[in-house]
Parts: sequence; C-alpha cells; structure tokens
Amino acid sequence: MANEEHFSVLKQGTTAWNTWRNQHPPLQPDLSDTNLSDTNLSNADLTSADLTSANLSEADLSNSNLTGADLTSADLTSTNLTGADLSNANLVLAYLTGANLTGADLSNANLGSADLSGTNLSNADLSNANLFAANLVLANLTGANLTGANLTGADLSNANLFARLISLLIILRSLNSSTCYSTTRKFAMSLTPSQRKLSSFLVASPQNERLP
Repeated sequence: MANEEHFSVLKQGTTAWNTWRNQHPPLQPDLSDTNLSDTNLSNADLTSADLTSANLSEADLSNSNLTGADLTSADLTSTNLTGADLSNANLVLAYLTGANLTGADLSNANLGSADLSGTNLSNADLSNANLFAANLVLANLTGANLTGANLTGADLSNANLFARLISLLIILRSLNSSTCYSTTRKFAMSLTPSQRKLSSFLVASPQNERLP
C-alpha cells in the first residue's frame, strides 16, 4: 500500500511534489496501488518511485522523470509519456496499450511481458531494453532505437519497424548469431515486399541466406 503522506503531496500537483522531492532527496516515494488516472503529472520527478500496480491510465506524464521507477503491473493505458525518462525502470507486466511514448527514454528498462499493443514508440530509445515476451502488436516503432534490445519471444505482428531495422541488423552482423538472425528475420518478414527488397542485402543470415 502507498504511503499516505507521499500520495497526499503528489495530489497537490507537480510543483508542490517536485519541491517536496528536492527537500527529501534520499526518499524513495511509495505510490504503489494508487489511483492516479487522468492526473496531470507532467514534468514530475518520480525517480525511483514505487508505482507497482498503480493506475496511471490516461494520466499526463509527459517529460516526467521515472528513472529507476518500479512500475510492475502498473496500468498505463492511453497514458501520455512523450519525452519521459524511463531509463532503468521496471515495467514488467505493465499495461501500456495505446500509450504515447514518443521520444521517451526506455534504455535499459525491463519491459518483460509488458502489453505495448498499439503503443506509439516512435523515436523512443529502447537500447538495451528487455522486451522478452512483450506484446508489440500494432506498435509504432518508427525511428526507435532498438540497439541491444532483447526481443526474444516478443509479438511484433503488424508493428512498424522498418525505420529502425538497421539498428538490429548491426547487432546481427556484430554477433553473427543464428538466434539474433532469427529474431531480425521475424521483423523483416513483417515488412512489405518492397521494404524487404530494400533491406534484404543487410538481413543475410550467417550463411548468407536472403529474404524471399
């Protein structure tokens, strides 16, 4: 359960909250299980906050700082997270359906088994993020940085990946790994025939196999 004092301060608005955080720098806020749906938390300092199972659906968290925050099983459905810093955050089993993460920093974040279906991740930084078994159906990954990301078991059906496929191919070439090839080939096969033709020279397997 959340700390009532922490929750009370946050409900006063971002300005009051950030001032309070500056006055208590070592504190790790406990906002677990709170209902913050449709709340304006733009530019809020939520670094290392415990937001496990919190309801943040349709909240405005644009440009907020969630570095190292624990958002395990949090509800972020249709949440505005444009420009937010979620680096090193824990988003395991989080619900991000329809969320806007345009330009967000998700580097080194743990998104294992998270629901990112229909999520806008355009120009997001997902470098070294864990997306194991994540649901990325219909996600927009245009311009996203997926360098070093773990996409094993992720569902990328109808996801828009073409604009950043090159970052995954760089991994493939450097590792010369059949597993990496299999994952990258799965991405490539979701492209249109014309897009595959443009990228197929980079998607060769370790045995120089070409895409059909």
